Formats: sequence, structure tokens, C-alpha cells
Amino acid sequence: MARKRYRAEAIIGHLRTIEIKRGRGLGLAEVCRKLGITEQTYYRWKKEYGGLRMDQAKRLKGLEQGAARLEADPGGLSLENSILKEVAGKLLSPARRREAVQHVQDTLLVSERRACRVVGQCRATQQYVPSQTADEDRLQEPDHCAGP
Repeated sequence: MARKRYRAEAIIGHLRTIEIKRGRGLGLAEVCRKLGITEQTYYRWKKEYGGLRMDQAKRLKGLEQGAARLEADPGGLSLENSILKEVAGKLLSPARRREAVQHVQDTLLVSERRACRVVGQCRATQQYVPSQTADEDRLQEPDHCAGP
């Protein structure tokens, strides 16, 4: 027989239905048979979801999924691999690294600290804002470089 998967909301609904029908005097075996579950399933569900409300059950499932994801990838290596794939290529200059860190932050929604660590950029360099003096602007003008 194929195994049926129930969502947390459906399980809580079934548990409440069983409680109501048992309160009316029906036996557990009869109520479970009408719902299409075994008594063993009822006791397992009651143990796991017994006193939960719908919103609590959803939160519990979300936490369980997060824990499973962390167990599968304890060091966050898959995120670091995706960061490296995102900025694949040579990042020789600090300016290119700065752009790469900004790109990773925008696309993968990671912190500046993590992006800098993976890309190999010092955070002080990342936060540095270059300032040009008036001399540099004059030196870069084409009038001073042109000959007679």
C-alpha cells in the first residue's frame, strides 16, 4: 500500500476530528478507520502534534527543515561555493574585488563580511572611498598633455 504524506495542518485537523468523535462516544479504532489511518499513526501524530495549533505546527516544520538543511551543510560550504561561482574569474585589483563583493551581496543576499572573506577582499579596502584632489583632475585634463 502506498504511503500517504499528510501536511501538519491536515494532521492537526484529523487529531481534532478524532477528539470530537471520541467525545461523542465512538471508539478509537472506528474513528481511525473512517479517517483512513491506523491507531499507531494516531498515537504517533498525537505524540508529535498533540497540543499544537496550526501556526505552531507550521513554525515547527519550518524549524525542522532549517535544521535538516544545516545538518546537510554544516559549514555553509554550498553558499561559499555559489559565491565563488558567481565571481568566477581573476580578481587582481582591489577595485574589481570591490565590485565583485558588491555583486555577491546584491545577488546572493549575503553579508559584506562573508562576501569579503570568500572573495579575499579586506573589509577596510571594501569600505574605502577613494578621494581625488584638485591636482589630479588638472593633471588628467588633455590640455596639459598636448604638445605645441
